[in-house]
Amino acid sequence: MRIVLPITERDPDSTICRMDERACFAFMELDTDSKIITIDFFDEKDEIFSHADILVIQDPEEDVAEFLEMGVTVLQAEFGSTVEDVHEAFMFTQLREIG
Repeated sequence: MRIVLPITERDPDSTICRMDERACFAFMELDTDSKIITIDFFDEKDEIFSHADILVIQDPEEDVAEFLEMGVTVLQAEFGSTVEDVHEAFMFTQLREIG
């Protein structure tokens, strides 16, 4: 499973933010047990979204039609969630689906 989220800094402890406020995208790859294999950082969405399964956002008002059309599932995390918070919420199915 490959999860993408817009974050405030190039740091795994960074918080999720609106896509237009991001410093970069975190690209988290999980194994079949939902354990993190890798976390990489990318500046442009074109570099990663063709490989993404899930986009996690914090603001349900963001325009995500482009990603839904690409077949990417869009989920919403709580405001101020860190990369690790998103991982935990994903494991325990606490993220709300958008679209």
